Amino acid sequence: MATQVGLRYAELPRPVAPVGVGIAIGFGETQYVILSVMGGGESQLYITSGILRDIKQDRLAALSLCNDIVKNNPSYPIYLHDAPMGWDILVANVFSIRMLFESPTFFVNAVRGLPIVADNVRPKFWEANLGGQPFNWNTEDLNRLLLVSMV
Repeated sequence: MATQVGLRYAELPRPVAPVGVGIAIGFGETQYVILSVMGGGESQLYITSGILRDIKQDRLAALSLCNDIVKNNPSYPIYLHDAPMGWDILVANVFSIRMLFESPTFFVNAVRGLPIVADNVRPKFWEANLGGQPFNWNTEDLNRLLLVSMV
């Protein structure tokens, strides 16, 4: 589908745990999305963009800011993914694959929208002194974002 609508993508290796598969569609060094399908959930496509990785581990501040942002724009769920590898702030949507195939324009807009949202809200986390680094288009960050998009 990505090719049909003119989006170039990079295939990503399967994560260590066989939880699903994914591709990356990039628009810039920190502007990209991961499209993933979980094993057993082949009817849904997860579209995920990283806002920040390795933020300061302040749960209350991170969750409060995520909630404030989502309260004003629930179309783009922003959330904390806390794991031993680090705490990340992500934005993601999940859609029916059938629905996306029936509406290619909606698919393109969904894919292009998340990196823009990520860029727009990233400074709010820095202003809240949560630190963190943007996810970059490199093997480590692509693989990390693929993995956290599915767990």
